[in-house]
Amino acid sequence: MLSLFNRVSFVDSRRIILHSQHHSTGIRRARSGSGFTLGASLLLWAFVATLVCAPETPGRPQGLGGRKTDIVIKTSPNVYLPGPTLSVEVTSLKPVTQRVPELMQQKIQDTLIKNDPRLRLTTGAPDTLIACTITDLGFGTGVEPRTRQEYQKTGEMTVTDPVSGVSHSEDQYGYVDVPYRALVFNARLSVKCEVKDVATGIVLYTDRFDPVYSDARDVVAGSRSDDLNAIYLRLAGDAAGLVLAQLSPRVYSEIVELPSGKLNEASKLLEANSWNEALDLLAATPPLKDQKDDAYRLYSIGIAHEALAYSAPNATERRRHLEQALDNYRRATELKPREDAFWAPTNRAEFLLWQTTGLAAQVDAFNEAKRRGSTAAAPGNADLFHQARSRMQPARTALTNDDVVRWVKAGRSADYIAANIRHAPETKFDLSGGEVLRLRRDGVREDVLKAMTEAQQGRRYGMSARKHAITTAAMILLWLPVVIAVAAH
Repeated sequence: MLSLFNRVSFVDSRRIILHSQHHSTGIRRARSGSGFTLGASLLLWAFVATLVCAPETPGRPQGLGGRKTDIVIKTSPNVYLPGPTLSVEVTSLKPVTQRVPELMQQKIQDTLIKNDPRLRLTTGAPDTLIACTITDLGFGTGVEPRTRQEYQKTGEMTVTDPVSGVSHSEDQYGYVDVPYRALVFNARLSVKCEVKDVATGIVLYTDRFDPVYSDARDVVAGSRSDDLNAIYLRLAGDAAGLVLAQLSPRVYSEIVELPSGKLNEASKLLEANSWNEALDLLAATPPLKDQKDDAYRLYSIGIAHEALAYSAPNATERRRHLEQALDNYRRATELKPREDAFWAPTNRAEFLLWQTTGLAAQVDAFNEAKRRGSTAAAPGNADLFHQARSRMQPARTALTNDDVVRWVKAGRSADYIAANIRHAPETKFDLSGGEVLRLRRDGVREDVLKAMTEAQQGRRYGMSARKHAITTAAMILLWLPVVIAVAAH
């Protein structure tokens, strides 16, 4: 740092004398600044290390530690397939190569067998028949005016050097919309799907799917020669994906953070996927004295129940575990709403419980239809799936002003309401002047109104206090040497 000061001083000939007179003072300042910088930097590094690495101890507030676990999440299918034997048939009313229906059939049956171990294919009479029919297909070409973004020169700007006073022009660049004529190729394929219980004739599900294909290229590229069969194969794969989105469970994994401190032993069991053992230990653990600490115990119970739900043998048992998981997750968010880690599993469990409730309703309706000897889809009647869905409460969609007012009148804390808003999958608030006045009259606080405004602007997830402290310390550490160098000089 001393050589830096010397270099800066000697470059300016106008200050050569001043530098000579105060050279010894500069040395003392530089050394003092260097020592102060080193000491302050070491202290800040120690602070950051403490924040990042220090384990939770019983004397500290309960929190999340370094442990994590991987939950394999298996969603419920939207449509109930009784099974266990299954057959998939795909036919076409339009002329296509045999490979098109074959690809669609193969994708549907392979995915169902892979994601639902209950089901198995049969060459004989199946319990459940999935019949898909390609009812229409077509293609067309045309020329359309379109725009695309290109990076190009947008203008010039005069720049003046503050020292010499000399001006010069600099080119300015940016992305602009450029019109062009596109040669467009469009193709479509329509598929009707029906799922039926073969023994009773009960229609479990019917729907129509219409995947489309579109591609555009600049007219100057010349005429196009698209492989129509390849495009129909792609559309058949897309149609199979739309069918599977209704009939097949989805399997994926989610990594969740685990508490430490007083809950460390239970977290070890959760980390090892020993869900029942962890649940027994947590059930035997008395509530922690501080409610904010106890939120982590409830969160851990929710994790165990949620994981058990995905290995449950039937929809009823799955629903029971998801209800327990959601109840504990919600209680955790109420006790400590500012803990970001609580909200994602809460929203996930809420949606999956709604989905599982719909599946269980279809199971009940199917058993009742069998008892009555009904086919459930006589003329004028909906299939079993749509009948059950019509009787269900819709899944929670976007949060609205009415949701916020309802929470306020129910006595929810402002922290809880604001956190719920920040972590909601979607919001649809009316923040016009009249509505804001109404919200204030109904008791909505300013910090909640601020969270509503930020959610509408797309800023949802706040930074936790621990992360904020680490980030702030790191930024100070980055700029501290520069500040000290300027002050010493």
